[in-house]
Order: sequence, then C-alpha cells, then structure tokens
Amino acid sequence: MHRELAAVYGSRWFNQVTAKLDDRSRGQIDKAKQKARNPSPGKVIAEMDFGTWTCLLEPGGYANARRPNQYRTDYETDFWFPAFEKAFSHGGTVPTRAHIAELTRHLRYARNRIAHRESVVFGIPQPGQQDPQGRWLRQTPQSLLKDLREGMTHLDPELGGWLSSCDGVDQLLTDPRAVSALSYARTATNKAFI
Repeated sequence: MHRELAAVYGSRWFNQVTAKLDDRSRGQIDKAKQKARNPSPGKVIAEMDFGTWTCLLEPGGYANARRPNQYRTDYETDFWFPAFEKAFSHGGTVPTRAHIAELTRHLRYARNRIAHRESVVFGIPQPGQQDPQGRWLRQTPQSLLKDLREGMTHLDPELGGWLSSCDGVDQLLTDPRAVSALSYARTATNKAFI
C-alpha cells in the first residue's frame, strides 16, 4: 500500500495527503510521525499500525469534524483508484474498495482478539455490526481463514497459494472439540454468524 501511495504522491505521501485524510486517519498518521524518531519514510511507515492501513481502505470520514469548515473525505477517489486498487489487483479479479475494506476489517478484529489471547472458537465479534434481525454478528474461524486467504491472494497470488497450502488450521477446525464449540456458540439466540 505504501509503495502504491508513494508512486502517486511521493515517498512522503503521508505529508502530501493531509487535506485528504479524515480526522481519525490524520490522528493515527500524526501519532506514527511523532513516534518515529527519524522522520524518514521508512521509519514513519514502520510506526503505522494495522488499524491505520485498514482505515485508509474505508470510505473516509469527516475532516475538521468539530469546526465550522468540516468536510467529508473520499478515500475511494483519493486513495483507492489512484493507488490501492493496483495493490490489491493481483488475484485475477479487480476487487472493490468496499470488499477489501471488509476483508481487512475482519482480519483486524480477529488479530485484536488473538493478540489479547481471547478465544476465537466461539466466533469473532464484529463490533457494532448486526444482521437484519438485530443479532450481533460474529465471524466463524473458517470464514476468517477464507477471508485471510482471499485477501492475501489479492495482494500476491503466490502468497495466497502458499497460504492455501498450509492446511494445519483447516485440520484443527475439523477437530470434534472445535466443531462442538462452534455448534454450541450457534445456539446463542442473540448472535448471527458470517
């Protein structure tokens, strides 16, 4: 993603696109720039967390939200079409920004749960998301694995192929205990699974 942004806006794209960023992304990038003791592009990029990158795949929000001169940003026009579409168009089809944003959002939710050593066997909560019946959405581990493989294939077909050949997690998910746990989780009336 950095490579494609640098091709469009220069290696210090994070300084060039400030007016195109919503408040959340601007804050995250400013935080990364402050943490980088050496403000070289590589140091700043290294300080950007996964959430920063996934936010840049969203539609964009408001800039100057608490001021009279607020405006809506458009990440599809400013980032997806000139840069990110190229970054994710290697899997045979050209995905939409919304689809890649959804895949990376699912991965971020799972990564956060796993990083905090929380169980994913009963499904991964999708914060703030409900189905039409008002049930809170959770993603199954199988669905997450599918999303991970698809996302990696869009970035690099070889990487996606390699990841698909790693079947240890597939085998683990067919373990009777994992199947039983997920079946039990599905009995909860206030949850829906994707």
